[in-house]
Amino acid sequence: MNLLSISASYGALVWIFQEGHLARWLHFTPGPIQTATPVVMFCLIFGLSMDYEVLLLSRVREEYERTGDNVLAVGAGLAQTGRLPAPIARLCRWTSAPAAGGYSAGGG
Repeated sequence: MNLLSISASYGALVWIFQEGHLARWLHFTPGPIQTATPVVMFCLIFGLSMDYEVLLLSRVREEYERTGDNVLAVGAGLAQTGRLPAPIARLCRWTSAPAAGGYSAGGG
């Protein structure tokens, strides 16, 4: 799953920013991707997905210890942790929006 999400993110990065498919809507000039960008993306995406996997598996384990049923534990773990990624994604988007817009903390 991590490989799939990272591959999709790299594909979107190239399609949008290097090939310039959304350049008119996002108001930028397409060009080569900086060398550090894929490395930072990998670290961020991999770290977030691993955090979620640990959270999910710990919830499944808690439910399994409570009930002893594998199917019920997986279903309950997915149901109870499935609501978590959406607010976290909104928070990440909200906190990273100024950097994406080109604003810096120094006011420049």
